Amino acid sequence: MKSRTIDILDIAAALDAVALEGYVLQCLPPEFRTEAVCLAAVST
Repeated sequence: MKSRTIDILDIAAALDAVALEGYVLQCLPPEFRTEAVCLAAVST
């Protein structure tokens, strides 16, 4: 197997973003979740 160099900070930032997004989606009513996902996709 080839070893790969991975930036730990990038992974941590990605995990934080996913965790935050998941938390926000849990707090939103279902009808707002699709809009939030679209906004998140556009902003990235």
